[in-house]
Amino acid sequence: MSDKHTYRERSTIAIIVSSKNFWNFAMVFVFAIGFLIYVYIDHIPVKQDETKSMETKGSIETSISVAHLDGQHDILTTKHVIWAQDTVVRTIIATDTLPSLGQVYADLEDSTGSTQGAYIPRDYEIYLTVK
Repeated sequence: MSDKHTYRERSTIAIIVSSKNFWNFAMVFVFAIGFLIYVYIDHIPVKQDETKSMETKGSIETSISVAHLDGQHDILTTKHVIWAQDTVVRTIIATDTLPSLGQVYADLEDSTGSTQGAYIPRDYEIYLTVK
């Protein structure tokens, strides 16, 4: 018999080789998918600072909101509720007029599911520093 394999032997060898490659590929693929899931889950934002209840023996509750007044101005409203010994001691509400940030183009969707482009007022980003 010669060194050359018959067609049937070559097909069998090719299937064995390709199945080894398949299992190597499958292991790498499963590892890659697992890694991507791990990275995705690790970057999901967790709302750790959200509170469901607060201490009312001595605390300050603050809320900040910005409302669009017209095309030129926005209204900033800051509300502080001061708690002492389970009682509201004082409520302070301050309003201020801010310049509008203009408009931004966005795709809006209505209740029927159709989308339409429109210009909407740009919102301020709010950052708080607590000391």
